[in-house]
Amino acid sequence: MKRVLLLGGNGYLGQAFSKHLIQSGYTVLCAGRSVTASRKDHHAIDLSDHKAVDHLEKLNCDLVIDFVSYVSPNSPNQPVSEIKKLLQPYQILLKEHYANLPYIFISSGGTVYGERSSPAVESDELKPISSYGIQKALQEELVNKYVKKGLILRITNPYGGGQTVKNGVGFVKYLLDSIKNSTSSINLRVPAKTVRDYIQMNDLMQLSLKLISRPIDNLNTYNLSTGQEASLRDLIEIVASIFETNLQINEQLQDFNSDEHIFYNVLNNQKVLEATKNPELPSIKKVLTDPNIDWNHL
Repeated sequence: MKRVLLLGGNGYLGQAFSKHLIQSGYTVLCAGRSVTASRKDHHAIDLSDHKAVDHLEKLNCDLVIDFVSYVSPNSPNQPVSEIKKLLQPYQILLKEHYANLPYIFISSGGTVYGERSSPAVESDELKPISSYGIQKALQEELVNKYVKKGLILRITNPYGGGQTVKNGVGFVKYLLDSIKNSTSSINLRVPAKTVRDYIQMNDLMQLSLKLISRPIDNLNTYNLSTGQEASLRDLIEIVASIFETNLQINEQLQDFNSDEHIFYNVLNNQKVLEATKNPELPSIKKVLTDPNIDWNHL
């Protein structure tokens, strides 16, 4: 039975990974500044404190999954020099503690590629435009420099699995909550034509666990996505039609900055499907129009 350490794993994705790893027979430990006090497998460690990080070696794990982030999604843009300064402890963490363990870095497929006109493949140049995306791209650079064997997983817009709406993240949850609460309008702070690639949490976990369970002999990068696009307007119209209601789209663009916004972001997922021999994943449009959908557990 493998012992897996989740770094900074107390957020939405980290909790989902923890749940599915435990269900698959792994022993899971979690380390980060924010921990669940009631769980003995959670360790309060400030990952920006070099001395505190030394405690990690005592946890004796076989595999590390890294969710560490020093910049939040949708945070105000910062100079690259400031982001690099924030990542100095992270560099030490990789260099001195995890260069020789299988290492899984959770990156952001939704931000590292920047603005696109076609689905992004793993070999494309990274052109992030937000501080969050720049941070993830710089972390990838450090992982490539120090980690000998592992995975970089570029995950695109997961939904479902108990997601909460926070910092502008979680549009699908917001849309479904609006329907449940009989809201007549959907408020958008970005244009309704914005196109994204959404992946359901159970599908994401299925792909991730298949990759993690395979022998990891070198460092490889994968897009984790459905490869299918949907605009915000598409999703609003689909849900409104299913529930036979009128939803007014209210674009509140007073603070919108087109220079910092990605209008089109879709990932090509063929590499991960071939590696895992996984069938094509259903697009969010197909999920939402499935007559057997369980709306309460989406």
